[in-house]
Amino acid sequence: MLAELATIPYAKYPNATFDLIRTFVEKAIKAYAEDLGNAIVPTKGRFVYLDTALKWLIDEVTNAGVRSLLQPLNILHANKQFNYQYQVTKDFLDAANHNHKVIITGENVKDIWDLTVVILRYVLRDRTV
Repeated sequence: MLAELATIPYAKYPNATFDLIRTFVEKAIKAYAEDLGNAIVPTKGRFVYLDTALKWLIDEVTNAGVRSLLQPLNILHANKQFNYQYQVTKDFLDAANHNHKVIITGENVKDIWDLTVVILRYVLRDRTV
């Protein structure tokens, strides 16, 4: 997925790119948990959604003492619709994915990438992302 994501001209396809970033973040966190031998327990139904994955990772980095990731994770997990950084929250990611009236711009893609890249570096254990 990362290889595909890296080839998308995000300014031309901002909605697709934004949606793929959301999907990639969720799957990367799940893979990281699995790699650690931890199962993320679904809180709604049978599946682990982004909200649950983010909560799990916040607990994980807190317990691991990785304080530098807490702020980016808390910003991403924030669901305050009138937050000045709303465009980099899980709620906005969900809205872009589920609300047909939310349209994404290239700037939105850059903003979410800038926030999530540090999280992805940690969970992928690859400092080259």
